[in-house]
Amino acid sequence: MNQLNFSELAVLSLLLEVSSTPKSGNVDRNHDCKDLKFQHFLVSSVSALNAFKAVENRRIGIGEGIYMAVKNSVEMCKRNVHFGSFLLLIPLVSGSSSQAMDVEEIAEMGTEAIKKCSVEDSVYVLKAYRISKARVADVEKYSLKSIEENDLRRMNLKLYDWMSMAKNNVIANELLNSYPASIRGCKQIEALLEKEYSLNDAIVYTYHFLLSEYTDPLIVAEFGKEVAEEIKNMAREAMRDDDMYAFKDLDSRLISLGVNPGSIADLTASSIYLLLATRQELVFGML
Repeated sequence: MNQLNFSELAVLSLLLEVSSTPKSGNVDRNHDCKDLKFQHFLVSSVSALNAFKAVENRRIGIGEGIYMAVKNSVEMCKRNVHFGSFLLLIPLVSGSSSQAMDVEEIAEMGTEAIKKCSVEDSVYVLKAYRISKARVADVEKYSLKSIEENDLRRMNLKLYDWMSMAKNNVIANELLNSYPASIRGCKQIEALLEKEYSLNDAIVYTYHFLLSEYTDPLIVAEFGKEVAEEIKNMAREAMRDDDMYAFKDLDSRLISLGVNPGSIADLTASSIYLLLATRQELVFGML
């Protein structure tokens, strides 16, 4: 069987995430959200291929890779689509190797790659944020919203150290601690596929599992922590039914509330990538 390279797998993970349905509150192939359309996600995913390739082939570093992916996406879509997903996937692609690796090794190498980043990587991430205008949760100091490039350079604030200031954010925690949520998500999809769930249903079930377990910082930023916790509880209730109809009902409820768990979608994409990078044959066998 022909094997896709890691750059192609990163693009595919984004495509599989957005096309799976229903994912409560998020864009999927059956509906759009606010000013984001399903087609925006397709275009953004493909537009990032060259950035993934440049990082995989070690032509550019992680910070520049994130900036390149975001820049290409924004130029094509005229809006932020995948900022959080690019933050997660670029280090994973950098840490992946053609040598046989398990999920934990790839995740650990992703964090090791972040630890080696310089202050210039931080500057590139800040530039990426500014052109994306992504929603981000507030942190006590040195927030993406307030810090300047000169501040980063003056303090020699390297990417790992900067992200450590937001360690309570689920995306930052992934990058700092070898992707614990993404590993859980990966193993959930793997177990469901081995039970012969369809690929769509395995991804949808895993998305809701992650939604039930992790507080989405984008919901916190827009609606507050109390609403974010309520959404987690609603996802737990839907999980108990283990039924697509329960997920469809929750999807309708979140859409009516205008709640979009974007960070959970990002975690789902990185979960899919980890499985693709280690067990392509299992995933493709379910097509």
